[in-house]
Amino acid sequence: MKNIINIFFAPTKVFQDLKEKPVWLVPLVIILVVGVLIAVLTVVSTRDIAATQQEEALRARGMTEEQMAQARTFMKGPGPAIFGGIGALIVMTGILLLFSLIVNVLIPPLGGTGNFKKVFCVITHAGLVRVPGDIIRFILMLVTKSIYATTSLAAFAPGLAKTGALYRLLSQLDIFVLWEMILIAMGISITNELKKNNAYYLVFGIWLFTVLLSVLLGGLFSPRVSVQ
Repeated sequence: MKNIINIFFAPTKVFQDLKEKPVWLVPLVIILVVGVLIAVLTVVSTRDIAATQQEEALRARGMTEEQMAQARTFMKGPGPAIFGGIGALIVMTGILLLFSLIVNVLIPPLGGTGNFKKVFCVITHAGLVRVPGDIIRFILMLVTKSIYATTSLAAFAPGLAKTGALYRLLSQLDIFVLWEMILIAMGISITNELKKNNAYYLVFGIWLFTVLLSVLLGGLFSPRVSVQ
């Protein structure tokens, strides 16, 4: 448990410990439990907004009043919260495993020692810094009554269209995510014997690719309207 606290204040020591004794269960459980809880609370807190948006979408598709009534009943029940929690659990677990796999595969070509368990340990411990970020964003959402509450650079551009490319890009530049990426680079450099520069190139290269992909896909699938 000491490493859970030290990841915020003495990360180098944490990663040196993980190099000798890689453990991942406790940080993984913390990340998943908090993530699922925040997802469920967010669904419950934004139920009215989501119901209104869904009703507008259904009406635009020409749904009957009976179908819309069924949708309202579903939105008022526990279904959305349950599906939101399960979805968050699956997505978070998948992202952690996939990111660890990609990093582990690319470490040897860059001169490091591949070891999936050590990489996964680093990524789960580094992921702990997202926990306060998730909590802060949830509190901001409650205070501002906006589903767009954020700790990213997008907070400084509230007037931008939420479906615009610039807003999507700024929303990816989150202080807690950047902190996490720095810790991951630091961690794999120590645990997997990778040169520090190469570790940063690797981690931020992957992160930048996902940012650009998110911006691109968001533009392809988002509705062509401005939401202020």
